[in-house]
Amino acid sequence: MKILVFDDKQVNRDAAVAQLKDHDLTVVGTYDDAQRLLTVHQDSGKRFAILRNQFGDFDPYRSDDEEKKAKYFAAEKVAKEQTTTYPDVDVVLADLLVPASDQAQGDSRYVGQEMPIGVFIGLLAAVKARARYVAVFTDSNHHEHPASACFNRFNAGETNPTPFRVEDSQVLLSNTRNWVSQFDPSNLCVALGWEESDKRSDTVRAKNWAALLEYLLKSDESATARAADKEVPACTH
Repeated sequence: MKILVFDDKQVNRDAAVAQLKDHDLTVVGTYDDAQRLLTVHQDSGKRFAILRNQFGDFDPYRSDDEEKKAKYFAAEKVAKEQTTTYPDVDVVLADLLVPASDQAQGDSRYVGQEMPIGVFIGLLAAVKARARYVAVFTDSNHHEHPASACFNRFNAGETNPTPFRVEDSQVLLSNTRNWVSQFDPSNLCVALGWEESDKRSDTVRAKNWAALLEYLLKSDESATARAADKEVPACTH
């Protein structure tokens, strides 16, 4: 599956690389990068470069050459499609508490401040990217942050998060501590950059993305089975 993981903490990104290595995996650490991968993006610079290569400095808005203008606008349409990228992802697993960005949030006063805006990456994944599976996963429990506590209203219990549908996506809001585990740093693929004197234990605390994904996939299978059970057979005569 094509999976996108978004988390601002390096140790959690390392954990994703280690645990989900058998998938077509993309891991990002900023809101801007996640948003870019979940929305349609048109590279106008490349588009204009293609047109300049074909038409030089020709300006269709200042020309009376109708034939050349028609060719230009037809080429522009093709170039626009060639330089447009569309979201292509099956699963999106996003952190909840992440730093605000000046690009996405649009106010320099808040840049770098940790905010519960990862949920909007989850919504983009469901509504814009049409990902089949989406989870917003925080390692902050319901005692540590109000946004994490808000997840409880969606779920049967902290250890039993309840998936729901947004558009065609199976969505999960999770703060379960069952999926935050201790890992051997050597198993997290990317060096953590610790000095030997800084190392206080043989393990590090990181998200268990694999357990979350397994639960999310199984929840979809269970929902499908429940829906099938509720179907009323057609009357036969």
